Amino acid sequence: MIAQKEGYVKGAIVTDAWAGLQPACGADIDANVKGRRMEWDVEADCLGLLCPLPVLRARKVLAGMAAGQVLRVLASDAMAAIDLPHFCTTAGHAYLGAAPVVGGQAYLIRCGG
Repeated sequence: MIAQKEGYVKGAIVTDAWAGLQPACGADIDANVKGRRMEWDVEADCLGLLCPLPVLRARKVLAGMAAGQVLRVLASDAMAAIDLPHFCTTAGHAYLGAAPVVGGQAYLIRCGG
């Protein structure tokens, strides 16, 4: 399932790469990544999907996003922790970090365009 923001943006916390670049978001925070806050634009729910489906879905969603937008991928497959950063490196996107969420992990990716 892919969720597009509607009137507001859910918040997440990000790595040092985005520290100070995004304003602090409201109280709707359900991911912690190195203690800093950040917004995301699109969310892809890949909970329950096995490798390589989280990466394939992330690639498909990122193809329709503008450069600089942030994708939040929810995944329960442990291989996503390896596959998503590698995919970002090879595809020109910025891997911003991960944090535990109920049922898996939340991964943040900034679209490289």
